[in-house]
Amino acid sequence: WVISCLMIVLWSGIISHGRNKLLELAGKCHSEELWSPVRCAFTGALTLYYYFIGFFGILAAIAITLVWQRHTRFFH
Repeated sequence: WVISCLMIVLWSGIISHGRNKLLELAGKCHSEELWSPVRCAFTGALTLYYYFIGFFGILAAIAITLVWQRHTRFFH
């Protein structure tokens, strides 16, 4: 139980950290006129990618921990 909770917290922490970085980039891309179209498109794509990976990452972490708990319970 402890490990599964830790994994979920870790994943959400990584995702929120990544999202904060992307928000910083998004803020910069509006101030810099020259690069704004390219950078905003890139940041948008990255943001979507982060949300996608984050969502499936959390699901995968939960699934892995559940399977791992079953196996350890089975062996002990």
